[in-house]
Amino acid sequence: MELYEFAKQFDVIVIFAVLYGFGIGSLVYWVMEFLHWCFKKWKQHREKKKAAVKAEQNNQ
Repeated sequence: MELYEFAKQFDVIVIFAVLYGFGIGSLVYWVMEFLHWCFKKWKQHREKKKAAVKAEQNNQ
């Protein structure tokens, strides 16, 4: 009977660890996607700014 109780507890711990891992993994994934999106937008903004400065210099 003790082995059965241990197996039940072990099963619950394993399921909890797997679900917890998926939760942490998905959270990290979404944070990294957001940071990648922010970096891409910042890079586009920087390129636009450089192009505007170059265009202004060419007009002078």
